[in-house]
Amino acid sequence: MRGINFLAGLGTILIFIGIFCFKALFYKKTFKEETEVSTPLKKHQKVLLIVVGGVCVVLGLSLILKALKLI
Repeated sequence: MRGINFLAGLGTILIFIGIFCFKALFYKKTFKEETEVSTPLKKHQKVLLIVVGGVCVVLGLSLILKALKLI
């Protein structure tokens, strides 16, 4: 299986997880349905999303850089 770099793939997945965490943090609802009930994020939930998103992005970048060094 030459040419497949699992570290780079895992790093890419982690970066996308981090991006989705940041996207969920700044989510703004543009439409309102009567059946849907949403509550705003609490402060500790926002902090958790920031931490998890930041850690995922940093780990993803470090895995991609490690994969580039191994080439």
